[in-house]
Amino acid sequence: FSFGGLTDVVPGTQLYSRDWGQWERGPDDYLQSGQWIGWRMQVPTGKIAKMACYIKFMGQIPDRSNHFGMRFQGQLHNEWVDKTRLTADVWHHVTATSTTTLGGDANHFILIFDSVPGPDRIQIGGLRLEIFDSLPAALGFVCHPGPGVSPPPSDPSLNPPSPEGEDEGG
Repeated sequence: FSFGGLTDVVPGTQLYSRDWGQWERGPDDYLQSGQWIGWRMQVPTGKIAKMACYIKFMGQIPDRSNHFGMRFQGQLHNEWVDKTRLTADVWHHVTATSTTTLGGDANHFILIFDSVPGPDRIQIGGLRLEIFDSLPAALGFVCHPGPGVSPPPSDPSLNPPSPEGEDEGG
């Protein structure tokens, strides 16, 4: 992964974002810790954290497991890993929201893949973490599946091909 960035949006809200990347585990690779992308930072208890990203599972969707999903200071949210709502080889936009608990899981806010067995390849884009002082309009997770969801053209290797006849803009 090659990611980075921090932007203040409005008073009382911080936005942290990462670019685009790919996670991969080979068929002979053992399950191991440290398979995550995200942030390690202290956020006081009682704030609202929302994580979102575009995600594309290449070839297959892994089973939901205890070290795969969005983790907020130790609180795992993987309700969005739902094989009835996700489609392999299609970009999906997924989100999860949680109340912060200072110090949990060494203050990690991460998208974690530790328990995903190989072989597997997952593309990730636009990973965002927003921290709110108060409750946003909706608390919970949302999954927006659909072939119309795709990442911006920042890395050609991550872009799905455009349907024929569709204007790519410019």
